[in-house]
Amino acid sequence: MKWKRSLCGTTKQERDFNMYTLANKAIFVAVKVAIIALAIASSACQQQYDYPKDGKNGSDGRDGLPGTNGSSCSIHQLANGARISCTDGTEAVVLNGVDGQDAEPGVYDVAEVVDPCGKQAAFDEVLLKLKNGQIMAHFASGANQFLALIGPGNYSTTDGTHCYFTITNTGEVTNEHN
Repeated sequence: MKWKRSLCGTTKQERDFNMYTLANKAIFVAVKVAIIALAIASSACQQQYDYPKDGKNGSDGRDGLPGTNGSSCSIHQLANGARISCTDGTEAVVLNGVDGQDAEPGVYDVAEVVDPCGKQAAFDEVLLKLKNGQIMAHFASGANQFLALIGPGNYSTTDGTHCYFTITNTGEVTNEHN
């Protein structure tokens, strides 16, 4: 009974102090038990899994069989390209290309950014309308991603908004709806 009375105390301050002391002792005992349990578990794991020590390296193995000798190739200039001839008997002819026509300056510049259904998501898909009237879109299929010129037709965005739109024969974006 004396222990109970001293634990309870006579004043609120004494009772709070006694409860605080008791709580600290309980936590201290719980931590000790946890440390002992971890030590036992750790030693049991070490005994169960006796990992081998790294030993001395062994001697090198035998050399493999010799590989096939390679062949060398020579390049012979031609009037319209080059001929590549190799000592193994293979041969290839590479012709010079034809210089293409340069595009007009600015034809492929972006004239307008078109958001087919208006701002609907943080990363909204958009179309790029070029100065020459063509429309460019981003295309993704797995790891393959590239820009593609798209023509007249019905399309849907893939940004999660599932916006459907139409590109007319004149390059206008219409029927912007979800």
